[in-house]
Amino acid sequence: MTAKHRPGLRWVGIACVAGLIHASFSCYWGLGGAWLLDTVGQGMVQALDGALWLLIPVGVFKAV
Repeated sequence: MTAKHRPGLRWVGIACVAGLIHASFSCYWGLGGAWLLDTVGQGMVQALDGALWLLIPVGVFKAV
């Protein structure tokens, strides 16, 4: 079927891309990246201080 017959398929694709971007940030932060980390909130960053590597499995779970 063409996209004309399945208009919702485009929105599913957009949602998948947005979800993968969201998951990739968790993996990035888990690997030690700091770009935009302050947008998460200081309380969460302090709670995970020294254990940011835990964000890697979280990011993988989000991607799946």
